[in-house]
Amino acid sequence: MNIKEIIYDSLDYSSSDWMKVIILGFISLFLFMGILGMSNGEIYIILLIPGIFSLGYLFRVLKDTLNGSDQIPDFDGWWEMFIDGLRVTLVVLIYTIPVILVTLIPDFTQNAISLGSFSGISLWSFLSGSKVQFIVFAVVGIIEFMGIANLALHQGKIGAAFRFGEIIRRISMIGWAKYITWYLIIWILGSVAFLISILALNILIGIIVVPLIILPYFALLTSRSLALVFVSSEI
Repeated sequence: MNIKEIIYDSLDYSSSDWMKVIILGFISLFLFMGILGMSNGEIYIILLIPGIFSLGYLFRVLKDTLNGSDQIPDFDGWWEMFIDGLRVTLVVLIYTIPVILVTLIPDFTQNAISLGSFSGISLWSFLSGSKVQFIVFAVVGIIEFMGIANLALHQGKIGAAFRFGEIIRRISMIGWAKYITWYLIIWILGSVAFLISILALNILIGIIVVPLIILPYFALLTSRSLALVFVSSEI
């Protein structure tokens, strides 16, 4: 499949069962509420649990698509879904480490800059305030998406998400131009979904539509299209 076919297929797939989209949105809504209430640690941790289930469900979409399914999966096997969600959460957290480190470098070197010293680290701090952070974030994202797909291929074995040689070979089989094009399209669609969400939240109905429809629809689209890009390397 080419990129156009993948995106159209994913759009149709994500809208093929609106009840499941809403159920996913309802589960994710608790995570949304938890983020808003982060100041209360206990409530945040409790509401984070449904978010793990939602990640597990999206991981199931990945696995089912890799296995050739064209149907949005059912909400069953909750324990398996939870464990898969924990695996994805762990992988995402590990991939976030380089981004966090780059973000912290300016703070780490702030004293040196304020004292008027100029070093390689200070220069890195200056650069990482813009371009370097963006580049690291983008590169990590490119590898991370494929790492999660590889995790699904290997039935949730954590190490599979970090087999960088295997991941790079898979991207090469897909075609770097094709994969990066998909990556950019997902970024653009995500930005559009974000802007629509911001605007919709200004009206009462938007408080319902955003978490129950817009966000889960985009999440399903992303998972489905990632799996289709992944298997396109085998065609």
